[in-house]
Amino acid sequence: MRRSIPRGAVSSAAILGCLLLVLAGVLWFVHYQDNRRSVQTVSRLPAPPTAHRLHGYCDPPVWSPSVADGRGGLVTADPHPTGAVVYWLPGSNASRCHVVVAKLTEAQASSLATDVRNSVVRKGTYACPNDDGSAAWIFFRYADRSDFEVVDAQLTGCTFASAPHRGSVGPAWRGTVELDALRPAGT
Repeated sequence: MRRSIPRGAVSSAAILGCLLLVLAGVLWFVHYQDNRRSVQTVSRLPAPPTAHRLHGYCDPPVWSPSVADGRGGLVTADPHPTGAVVYWLPGSNASRCHVVVAKLTEAQASSLATDVRNSVVRKGTYACPNDDGSAAWIFFRYADRSDFEVVDAQLTGCTFASAPHRGSVGPAWRGTVELDALRPAGT
């Protein structure tokens, strides 16, 4: 003998299935929004920050330039910069406790911008080596506009790359080795 399923149960199951599909779509949308890429800019190149000695150690500066508060998401840099200016921030054990300003060529800046774009957020648990606070603030220049795109790259520890109001990529983002090769001695 065959049992029939009550019509109300079928309707309830269909409604529940539709609600689950809508919920899955909303969760996907939120995940997509949180993981999109977005550049961060400053309207002009800020004055280099000042580092100073405190209790025998170099006290590296923290981020202070005023940035445009864009869309959020992960840090990135647009392709084809014409160059970049880098503020090399010393670590706590640096022999010379001052910020070094350097200019990058178009090829160097383009390579670093590509590294930022191609870096990912690494999942899982990881142990980071000692972090002395040394960093590189990279300001990418572009021919078609007057603002600068910003990336804050940590040079020790887990070596993340980020920007104010943006998510980080790393640890050990793709530009770490290249930045180490460009890094001035003593910073």
